[in-house]
Amino acid sequence: MEREIKYTSDGEKVVIVGKLNSQEYIVQKIFISDGNEIPSGECFVAKSLHDSPVESWKERSLKELEARYEKESKEWEFKIKQQERDLKKEYSKLDTLTKSLQKLSSSLNGESRKHFSRFLDFLAGRIQWIVIDEYIPKLIPFKDFDMWYKDEDRIEGLRLLSVFGKSNGDLYYGINAYRDGSGGNTCVYPFVDYDEAFECFKSKLLERSNRYIVKELIEVAKKHKIQIDRDKLLGYYTKNVEDQEKKIVDMERQIEKCRQIISCCNVDIKEIITINN
Repeated sequence: MEREIKYTSDGEKVVIVGKLNSQEYIVQKIFISDGNEIPSGECFVAKSLHDSPVESWKERSLKELEARYEKESKEWEFKIKQQERDLKKEYSKLDTLTKSLQKLSSSLNGESRKHFSRFLDFLAGRIQWIVIDEYIPKLIPFKDFDMWYKDEDRIEGLRLLSVFGKSNGDLYYGINAYRDGSGGNTCVYPFVDYDEAFECFKSKLLERSNRYIVKELIEVAKKHKIQIDRDKLLGYYTKNVEDQEKKIVDMERQIEKCRQIISCCNVDIKEIITINN
């Protein structure tokens, strides 16, 4: 008589030896020997037998996670290797460019070499300070450069610098108002050292003060303890006082005219009241 084969909830393959009641069976495990399935070992009582192997939710979930891990790990491994290859290519390009630029820089002399070395500082990420050569010159940390030149309602982010060569070997750094290249072009001066940046900033500020004096320029000079030419300041404040005094005279004339108008109106009001009475 062929024995009935069943499976336990934990995945064991068993043969039914006998039945105790409607829920319990006497079973014996099946082992494999030389490729043949042979019932062996002690019999035991089992419940919840199944017609085919079953797996728990946990087992299935683990298998799915393992399969997913295997698949995604290979994908990420491929991506990482691809990134490493791309990075090595970029490093190689940059290394070649830097060596070429250094070789070119060694052939430069004087001020031209200084300007070219600053360009190399840009490539190496050593720039720490920026002088912005606008109406009122600014000296700001390079890390805050992306916050400069923004509209109140528009966030532009960091704009790319344009580098222009001059006939004398100097390099000119320009930046547009917006990332798409539109807007006015403003000259900026990059520096690694603060003292060098400050001297450039001071020079630009004093250069402006020789051309014009405005309140904002004076405030910036005071903030950075830069002394503007005494005669220029006296001329600015003297003219300011004269302008204000002239405004006062003009306003007093206007006040006198207003008083005359009020006086005439009061006379007319009295006449109207007298006639009506």
